[in-house]
Amino acid sequence: MENLELIGLLYSCGSVKSKNIIEIQTKRKELAELICSLIALATMKSTSRGYSVKITGKNLIKNFGIDKTKIPDLENKGERTGFLRGFFEGKSSISIVTRIIRMSGKREQLENLKKLLDSENVNSVIYNSGGYYSLYIEGKSRCEIFRDKIGFLTREKKDKLDKTISFGI
Repeated sequence: MENLELIGLLYSCGSVKSKNIIEIQTKRKELAELICSLIALATMKSTSRGYSVKITGKNLIKNFGIDKTKIPDLENKGERTGFLRGFFEGKSSISIVTRIIRMSGKREQLENLKKLLDSENVNSVIYNSGGYYSLYIEGKSRCEIFRDKIGFLTREKKDKLDKTISFGI
């Protein structure tokens, strides 16, 4: 996992506890274990809702350059795809039957993610769903492009995306 993948995860499902502690909540043990195996400062514990991974260290927020109020504008392709891979790993859902990768959030955040995806030629659409917004990557070919250009970090999501692409005709 590269630094930008971790930053993408922190933006999507991390919470800043202090300048020295960042926490990531997940229901997926594989993701929690992956983070812990790659970051020496991370510890994992099981909770009633899944897993909590805490990353501790001096001046973490300064070192990672995190400002969760806005998605970074990433010009470098490697940084952009790493950030998107981490972000989608943490917050997206995948529907096999309808071939959709879906993410909900604030409109501004989704519009910024859409711009990053457009830079990778991954077409997406933002829908207003009665009070909240969702970004969709719809259809077999768009899901294939997402897989080939961005992908996921964990085997669980990689396998589900592969099933989505191969489902039906």
